[in-house]
Amino acid sequence: MTIEAASGRRRRRTPDVLRQEALDAAHRVLVQGGPAAVTLQAIAGEMNLAHGTLTHHFGTIANLQAMLVDRLVAEILDAVRTGVSDLRRGLIDEVALIDMIFDRFEESGAGRLFGWLAAQRDPHLASLFAQFRSLLVDLEAPARGRAVLGAAELPGVIARIVNAAFAASLIGDPLGAALGLPARFTRDGLAADLRAERRMARPPRIVRS
Repeated sequence: MTIEAASGRRRRRTPDVLRQEALDAAHRVLVQGGPAAVTLQAIAGEMNLAHGTLTHHFGTIANLQAMLVDRLVAEILDAVRTGVSDLRRGLIDEVALIDMIFDRFEESGAGRLFGWLAAQRDPHLASLFAQFRSLLVDLEAPARGRAVLGAAELPGVIARIVNAAFAASLIGDPLGAALGLPARFTRDGLAADLRAERRMARPPRIVRS
C-alpha cells in the first residue's frame, strides 16, 4: 500500500508495518496527552497520514486501543517477570524490583490508560488480569540462592507492588508533594516492608559443629 510520508515522498508500507507504526504513534500520543488524546485523528496527525488510512486498517479507535492495551500489558508483565525472577535469583534487591515496575507504569503511560479504561469498565482490561494469572505459572518454579521468594508468597508480593505502582502512576507525585513527603517515600517504604517480610520468612541457617 502506498501512502504519504512526512517528507512528502511516497512510501510503501506493508499492513503489518503500518499497524506497528500506528501503535508507536498511539503510544507517543498517550504519553504526551493522556488516554483521552488517543484518537484516530491524533494518531493520523502524528504519522502524517490520512485519517481514512487508519480507519481502513483498524476500523475504530476501540480496536486500536485494544492493541495498545495488549502491548502495554506485555511490557508490564515482562517487567514483573524479569524483576521477580532476578530477585529470586539474588541478582537485584527489592528497591530495584520496585523501581523497575513503578517506572514501567509511569513512563509508558500504562497506569493512566489502565485507570481510564477501568473507570469506563472497559472489557479490554480482562486480558490484563488473565495474563497475570498465567504469569504465576511462569514463576512458580522454586528459586535457588539467597534471595528466596516462595511460590506461596508470589501472588501477594506481585499484587502489592502492582497495586502501588498503579496508584503512584495516577496520583503518587502530587499526593506526596501535597503531604510534604520525599519523592521516593512509597517506593522505599514498600521495599523496606518486603525486605523485612522476606527475611522473616527465610528459613534459619543450620550451623554444623
